[in-house]
Amino acid sequence: MSKAKGANMLLAERVDIIGLIEDLPPFRSCTTEVLESYLAHDAMRAHCGPGEVLCGLEQDHNLYVIVSGEAVLHVGPDVCITLKPGDYIGQQLHRQNRLSGSVIASTDVEVLVVGPQDLLRLELESGASRHPSRFVLPTELSVIEGGSQRRFFRRSR
Repeated sequence: MSKAKGANMLLAERVDIIGLIEDLPPFRSCTTEVLESYLAHDAMRAHCGPGEVLCGLEQDHNLYVIVSGEAVLHVGPDVCITLKPGDYIGQQLHRQNRLSGSVIASTDVEVLVVGPQDLLRLELESGASRHPSRFVLPTELSVIEGGSQRRFFRRSR
């Protein structure tokens, strides 16, 4: 399996991958801006040729998202599941259930490899970017227009 960092990823590829992952449960809480930054600078992609083992699920802590190609998830002697672009397998941040099995590429496969620390960072950065202190106030609300001003005084008794 060969791996490459996100810095080499073209803008069109990043847009396609964002469209592929933004509605997947592990990424639903992420903002588009945070995903764009992650894909541009920190994302790890891997490529496997047909017949290569993509991952063994029991000992692996990463999350894998199929970006292109097809792979087969083998979870038992009689259980095989075909994985296509947009499918994901592996460890998720808030789930402790573990699958036992392996994923083998049936065609040339490209995957996005997301480590548990990356998932946590994406979630935290997305939460921080949604904090009210980061909202930009519309200009019509940020400027007080100086129309007529009235002053109110109290009479002292």
